[in-house]
Amino acid sequence: MMSRQMGKNQTSAALELYLLNLFAGQGGQIVKAAPTFTPQLITSKTRLERELSAPFSAGRWRGEYGYALRLGEARILFFSADRASNVVGATADILLEIDEAQDVDEEKYLRDFRPMAATANATTVLYGTAWTEDCLLEKGRHHNLERQGRLGRRLHFEYTWEHLARLNPAYGRFVEGEIARLGPDHPVIRTQYRLECVAGLRRFCWPARTSAYPSPSPARPTSPGSTSRARTSRPPTRRCARSRPAATRPWSRSRA
Repeated sequence: MMSRQMGKNQTSAALELYLLNLFAGQGGQIVKAAPTFTPQLITSKTRLERELSAPFSAGRWRGEYGYALRLGEARILFFSADRASNVVGATADILLEIDEAQDVDEEKYLRDFRPMAATANATTVLYGTAWTEDCLLEKGRHHNLERQGRLGRRLHFEYTWEHLARLNPAYGRFVEGEIARLGPDHPVIRTQYRLECVAGLRRFCWPARTSAYPSPSPARPTSPGSTSRARTSRPPTRRCARSRPAATRPWSRSRA
């Protein structure tokens, strides 16, 4: 987990470049998924193409099918994790990556993507920022922290905005400005920069906000024996002049 604009996609591209070169001779596949193909996976694919154009691998790679890149016998497939996407059947025997995992449907991940790593028991990496306590990424964080304590080796990596602020003062000033503008407890600050999940967060309705909404007014009590009538709105009535019989219209007299 890394705060916004801290280089998550660049880190992913560097890892993919290393693995494609490592497995170029023996072969294998990386599968990378994201909530949308455009623009999220297009951005990831473009970034990796730029890395592959470096002198060490330039001229040795090529694109395939519009959603794959190959280096020697190794390749990476880019798949949409949209609920309607049809991706069953691919194998991720080198690495399985889920980008922006907090926005990926958990059922889609467990049914369609997670089994791709089964053949070689490949490592799965979930990237993203915090969101709600029941999202895929937050559940993955708790699972990894539990296994990390049991196995004694690091499985969860988390970097809040302060880590990059020590290296990039401009980034630090930007986030500090956002905190001053929005407040330290704003959901954007808590989830995107401090990497804290927010219980009950649903897009732009969070507990602090919904609690400020006025409660509906209670119905007025009626006195015993009285009957209350519900007022129903009526459509506006159009006032039309009554038509007079033809015999009384001065302009409708017929000539003898």
